[in-house]
Amino acid sequence: MGRRIGILGGAFDPPHIGHLILAEAAYRECGVDEVVFVPYYSSGDKQPAASPKDRLEMIRLSVKGIDYFSCSDIEIKRGGKTYTIDTVNEILRKEPDCQLFWIIGSDSARGLTSWKEWENLIKLVRFIVGYRQEPIPEKDYFIPVSIPYIGISSSEVRRRLREGNSVRFMIPEAVREYIIKRGLYR
Repeated sequence: MGRRIGILGGAFDPPHIGHLILAEAAYRECGVDEVVFVPYYSSGDKQPAASPKDRLEMIRLSVKGIDYFSCSDIEIKRGGKTYTIDTVNEILRKEPDCQLFWIIGSDSARGLTSWKEWENLIKLVRFIVGYRQEPIPEKDYFIPVSIPYIGISSSEVRRRLREGNSVRFMIPEAVREYIIKRGLYR
């Protein structure tokens, strides 16, 4: 078996410390060789406030200097609405010997059966599921990872920025500076 790759997908609109804490827990506790952050272009049900280019750059700034974190523009390059199964298949075509782990929160784990081609997806990847206090369903394709409750969301960060409130320590400092410089979320 080749490399063990953890994928953390999402809007990252903007990326915050909760994303980084979940990725770190997946890396430390599950033995993945690398965690790749993959921002989507569009989920179809909601359009991110920041452009794909800005969200990708904010992720780059978030993971800079952490040698086991990286980011990929695979879904942004694809454009349009994207699905996890498409991304998994594309990664496996490029690196057929890798072992893939999709990193999600417990809320996503409970809704997994609504994902496109979820039955095929669970044959291709294992899911690292970050949970706080609530239990997650016991499934052989779930690897539970305990994470602290942070209470930070991208929507909360955007709201605070719109209202002119501080987001210091909620997001990486380089991301905060980038948002200010670019005038995002005002």
